[in-house]
Amino acid sequence: VSQSRYTGETADFSKFFGVFSNRYYLAFISQNIFVTLISIIGFGAAAVFLLGDQIETIISAIEQLQSKDRQEVEAAVELIIGSNFGVAFFIVLLISFFISILYFFAPLFVVLHDLGFWASLEASRQYAIKRFWDLFIFVLLIFLLNLAGVMLCCVGLVISIPVSYLAMYNAFKDQIDSNSSL
Repeated sequence: VSQSRYTGETADFSKFFGVFSNRYYLAFISQNIFVTLISIIGFGAAAVFLLGDQIETIISAIEQLQSKDRQEVEAAVELIIGSNFGVAFFIVLLISFFISILYFFAPLFVVLHDLGFWASLEASRQYAIKRFWDLFIFVLLIFLLNLAGVMLCCVGLVISIPVSYLAMYNAFKDQIDSNSSL
Protein backbone atom coordinates (compact mmCIF):
# COMPACT_ATOMS: atom_id res chain seq x y z
CA VAL A 1 0.00 0.00 0.00
CA SER A 2 2.84 2.38 0.85
CA GLN A 3 4.53 1.63 -2.45
CA SER A 4 1.27 2.31 -4.30
CA ARG A 5 0.92 5.65 -2.54
CA TYR A 6 4.58 6.45 -3.23
CA THR A 7 4.22 5.81 -6.96
CA GLY A 8 0.92 7.69 -7.20
CA GLU A 9 -1.33 4.67 -7.73
CA THR A 10 -4.62 4.31 -5.96
CA ALA A 11 -4.44 2.32 -2.76
CA ASP A 12 -7.51 0.23 -2.13
CA PHE A 13 -8.18 -2.19 0.71
CA SER A 14 -7.26 -5.30 -1.30
CA LYS A 15 -3.64 -4.14 -1.52
CA PHE A 16 -3.24 -4.56 2.23
CA PHE A 17 -3.34 -8.32 1.76
CA GLY A 18 -1.72 -8.50 -1.69
CA VAL A 19 1.39 -10.20 -0.33
CA PHE A 20 -0.65 -13.29 0.55
CA SER A 21 -1.96 -13.82 -2.96
CA ASN A 22 1.15 -13.65 -5.10
CA ARG A 23 4.65 -14.99 -5.52
CA TYR A 24 5.99 -13.20 -2.43
CA TYR A 25 4.12 -15.37 0.04
CA LEU A 26 6.56 -18.31 -0.03
CA ALA A 27 9.56 -16.01 0.41
CA PHE A 28 7.93 -14.34 3.44
CA ILE A 29 7.13 -17.65 5.09
CA SER A 30 10.61 -19.00 4.33
CA GLN A 31 12.28 -15.91 5.77
CA ASN A 32 10.26 -16.06 8.97
CA ILE A 33 11.02 -19.75 9.43
CA PHE A 34 14.73 -19.19 8.72
CA VAL A 35 15.10 -16.27 11.14
CA THR A 36 13.11 -18.15 13.81
CA LEU A 37 15.29 -21.25 13.43
CA ILE A 38 18.47 -19.17 13.67
CA SER A 39 17.10 -17.53 16.83
CA ILE A 40 16.24 -20.91 18.34
CA ILE A 41 19.71 -22.23 17.57
CA GLY A 42 21.21 -19.11 19.18
CA PHE A 43 18.96 -19.59 22.20
CA GLY A 44 19.95 -23.23 22.56
CA ALA A 45 23.65 -22.49 22.19
CA ALA A 46 23.51 -19.68 24.76
CA ALA A 47 21.50 -21.83 27.18
CA VAL A 48 23.87 -24.78 26.94
CA PHE A 49 26.98 -22.60 27.12
CA LEU A 50 25.87 -20.39 30.00
CA LEU A 51 23.68 -22.72 32.01
CA GLY A 52 25.21 -26.09 31.24
CA ASP A 53 24.72 -28.34 34.25
CA GLN A 54 22.19 -25.96 35.85
CA ILE A 55 19.47 -26.65 33.27
CA GLU A 56 17.93 -29.53 35.24
CA THR A 57 17.97 -27.48 38.44
CA ILE A 58 16.27 -24.54 36.72
CA ILE A 59 13.61 -26.81 35.19
CA SER A 60 12.82 -28.28 38.60
CA ALA A 61 12.70 -24.77 40.07
CA ILE A 62 10.24 -23.72 37.38
CA GLU A 63 8.11 -26.75 38.26
CA GLN A 64 8.22 -25.68 41.92
CA LEU A 65 6.79 -22.28 40.96
CA GLN A 66 3.46 -24.04 40.38
CA SER A 67 3.37 -25.09 44.02
CA LYS A 68 0.88 -23.53 46.42
CA ASP A 69 3.45 -23.42 49.24
CA ARG A 70 4.94 -19.93 49.57
CA GLN A 71 8.30 -21.19 50.87
CA GLU A 72 8.76 -23.53 47.90
CA VAL A 73 7.98 -20.70 45.48
CA GLU A 74 10.43 -18.36 47.22
CA ALA A 75 13.13 -21.06 47.17
CA ALA A 76 12.52 -21.65 43.46
CA VAL A 77 12.75 -17.94 42.66
CA GLU A 78 16.00 -17.66 44.65
CA LEU A 79 17.38 -20.68 42.80
CA ILE A 80 16.53 -19.18 39.41
CA ILE A 81 17.94 -15.77 40.34
CA GLY A 82 21.07 -17.38 41.78
CA SER A 83 21.79 -19.21 38.55
CA ASN A 84 23.09 -17.66 35.37
CA PHE A 85 19.53 -17.68 34.03
CA GLY A 86 19.29 -13.87 33.92
CA VAL A 87 22.60 -13.55 32.10
CA ALA A 88 21.65 -16.29 29.64
CA PHE A 89 18.26 -14.69 29.02
CA PHE A 90 19.91 -11.30 28.37
CA ILE A 91 22.42 -12.82 25.94
CA VAL A 92 19.62 -14.66 24.14
CA LEU A 93 17.74 -11.37 23.79
CA LEU A 94 20.86 -9.76 22.35
CA ILE A 95 21.32 -12.61 19.87
CA SER A 96 17.69 -12.40 18.78
CA PHE A 97 17.90 -8.61 18.48
CA PHE A 98 21.10 -8.89 16.42
CA ILE A 99 19.47 -11.40 14.07
CA SER A 100 16.40 -9.22 13.67
CA ILE A 101 18.64 -6.27 12.78
CA LEU A 102 20.50 -8.30 10.17
CA TYR A 103 17.34 -9.41 8.40
CA PHE A 104 15.15 -6.39 9.12
CA PHE A 105 14.77 -5.26 5.50
CA ALA A 106 14.59 -8.72 3.91
CA PRO A 107 10.80 -8.68 3.32
CA LEU A 108 11.02 -5.33 1.57
CA PHE A 109 13.80 -6.60 -0.68
CA VAL A 110 11.42 -9.37 -1.75
CA VAL A 111 8.50 -7.07 -2.51
CA LEU A 112 10.21 -3.94 -3.82
CA HIS A 113 13.25 -5.43 -5.57
CA ASP A 114 11.84 -8.83 -6.63
CA LEU A 115 14.64 -10.73 -4.92
CA GLY A 116 14.25 -14.35 -3.92
CA PHE A 117 14.47 -15.85 -0.46
CA TRP A 118 18.24 -16.10 -0.08
CA ALA A 119 19.10 -13.02 -2.15
CA SER A 120 16.84 -10.82 -0.02
CA LEU A 121 18.33 -12.18 3.22
CA GLU A 122 21.82 -11.59 1.88
CA ALA A 123 21.03 -8.05 0.69
CA SER A 124 19.51 -7.18 4.06
CA ARG A 125 22.52 -8.62 5.90
CA GLN A 126 24.98 -6.72 3.72
CA TYR A 127 23.21 -3.43 4.34
CA ALA A 128 22.81 -4.09 8.07
CA ILE A 129 26.51 -4.78 8.50
CA LYS A 130 27.42 -1.50 6.80
CA ARG A 131 25.00 0.58 8.88
CA PHE A 132 24.65 -1.56 12.00
CA TRP A 133 24.48 1.13 14.68
CA ASP A 134 22.03 3.29 12.74
CA LEU A 135 19.81 0.27 12.19
CA PHE A 136 20.28 -0.82 15.82
CA ILE A 137 18.89 2.48 17.07
CA PHE A 138 16.06 2.38 14.52
CA VAL A 139 14.99 -1.17 15.44
CA LEU A 140 15.29 -0.33 19.14
CA LEU A 141 12.96 2.66 18.68
CA ILE A 142 10.46 0.51 16.79
CA PHE A 143 10.66 -2.09 19.56
CA LEU A 144 10.01 0.58 22.20
CA LEU A 145 7.09 1.94 20.18
CA ASN A 146 5.51 -1.51 20.03
CA LEU A 147 6.28 -2.09 23.71
CA ALA A 148 4.34 1.10 24.47
CA GLY A 149 1.50 -0.35 22.40
CA VAL A 150 1.57 -3.51 24.50
CA MET A 151 1.62 -1.50 27.71
CA LEU A 152 -1.62 0.17 26.67
CA CYS A 153 -3.45 -3.13 27.16
CA CYS A 154 -2.40 -4.22 23.66
CA VAL A 155 -4.90 -1.78 22.15
CA GLY A 156 -2.00 0.51 21.27
CA LEU A 157 -0.69 -2.17 18.91
CA VAL A 158 -3.49 -1.21 16.52
CA ILE A 159 -1.59 2.04 16.01
CA SER A 160 2.02 1.08 16.75
CA ILE A 161 2.29 -1.87 14.35
CA PRO A 162 1.15 0.04 11.23
CA VAL A 163 3.35 2.99 12.25
CA SER A 164 6.27 0.55 12.61
CA TYR A 165 5.73 -0.85 9.13
CA LEU A 166 5.42 2.62 7.63
CA ALA A 167 8.64 3.67 9.37
CA MET A 168 10.33 0.52 8.06
CA TYR A 169 9.13 1.26 4.51
CA ASN A 170 10.23 4.90 4.67
CA ALA A 171 13.64 3.97 6.02
CA PHE A 172 14.00 1.41 3.25
CA LYS A 173 13.06 3.95 0.58
CA ASP A 174 15.38 6.59 2.04
CA GLN A 175 18.38 4.36 2.68
CA ILE A 176 18.30 1.41 0.30
CA ASP A 177 16.65 2.79 -2.79
CA SER A 178 18.81 5.93 -2.68
CA ASN A 179 21.94 3.76 -2.36
CA SER A 180 22.86 2.38 -5.77
CA SER A 181 25.51 -0.03 -4.45
CA LEU A 182 22.89 -2.56 -3.29
